[in-house]
Amino acid sequence: MDEIRYPKKESEAEVQSVLWMKLREQGLDARLQVIGTLDGRIHKFDIVVFRGQILQAIVECKSWSRRYSKERLYQLTKNTRQIRKYESYGIPVFVCGRPETIPEVFNLVLSTYHSHNYQHF
Repeated sequence: MDEIRYPKKESEAEVQSVLWMKLREQGLDARLQVIGTLDGRIHKFDIVVFRGQILQAIVECKSWSRRYSKERLYQLTKNTRQIRKYESYGIPVFVCGRPETIPEVFNLVLSTYHSHNYQHF
C-alpha cells in the first residue's frame, strides 16, 4: 500500500522558508537558493542577504546544527568544511537548523545587516 507519512520534525526547507519570510518582512533583500562560484566550483547557498546587490551575509540551514548550543549564537567556529569555504567570502555565515533558533538567527542577521556595509563585493 502506498502512503505518505506525516513528518516527525520540520525540514530544512521549512526552517529556511520561515527565516527567509521574516527577513523579507523586514525589508532585507534575502534570496533563496542563490548560485555562486567559489574556488572554481559551483555552490548553491540556502539564503543570501544582499544590500544594493552587494553580498552581506549567508545563512545555511542544516539539520546538524541541532547539535550546537547557544554559546556561539549560531555563528560557529568549529564549522564543517562547507561552512569554512563560505566564510572565505569574508562575510558572516550563520547556521540555522531548528525552528526555535529562527528568532535568534534572524536577529543576528538583522544586526549584521544594519552594522556592516561590505562595499568590496
